[in-house]
Amino acid sequence: MKWVNTPDPENQIMWLNGAAGVGKSAIAQTIVEDVKNTLISSFFFSQTFTSTGRDDGTRVIPTIVYHLAIRIPEARSLILEELKRDPAIFHHSMEKQLKSLVIDPIMHLKMNGDLLTPCLVIIDGLDECNSTDIQSRIIKAIAGIAVSQPLQLRILIASRPEHEIQKTFDLPLVINISTRLTLDWKYHPDQDIKTYLLDGFNIIKQTHVLASELSGISSWPAWYDLAKLVKKSSGKFIYASIVVKFICDDNHDPR
Repeated sequence: MKWVNTPDPENQIMWLNGAAGVGKSAIAQTIVEDVKNTLISSFFFSQTFTSTGRDDGTRVIPTIVYHLAIRIPEARSLILEELKRDPAIFHHSMEKQLKSLVIDPIMHLKMNGDLLTPCLVIIDGLDECNSTDIQSRIIKAIAGIAVSQPLQLRILIASRPEHEIQKTFDLPLVINISTRLTLDWKYHPDQDIKTYLLDGFNIIKQTHVLASELSGISSWPAWYDLAKLVKKSSGKFIYASIVVKFICDDNHDPR
């Protein structure tokens, strides 16, 4: 992820967008697994798990704050100090919450040399947030801070190009500090799907209950089986994702 490590103030936010099934969530999940040392927080919206609040946009900033306190212990005391100073901060604007509890602690640590690695936050499935108003407010809160000071981190937002989200990303306030990657008919995903499948099969070889048997089979999966799976995916990461999840089930022999 070259973008994560590039200190470019014009590209502090990346909007990964495309229709359902093109692979946005699969890409976001892969990034989560690949940049664990860089990742501060991830929030995956879902209208399937509404009982756990996965469609509630008001939980995004508190979740980021919690993850920051857990993953960077040096930030915890700074966050607690701010919470003691203003116990009602989570009733303030999203921009105030983000600046006081995330951006300012990270900036403090970086200025003191206590945090040297790049920082990444991933927000996936923003279109599945239960309020279009909150969808827009999340983007505006991030952009509102970014235009006045460096965010000190990179934020990846993945979603369908729904009207309210598209309109918000097209605002001059947001355009000036963001970049976008669109997964559409111009995007040829077969090689990426093949890579995704190979990575998935390699993990299965290492973690499946039959790993000791699989590790000795260099020809698994066979190239023609892999080619068939890529073809059947028809450019949809969701198919490849389901295949990997099914094959990794310890109740089955993946061969």
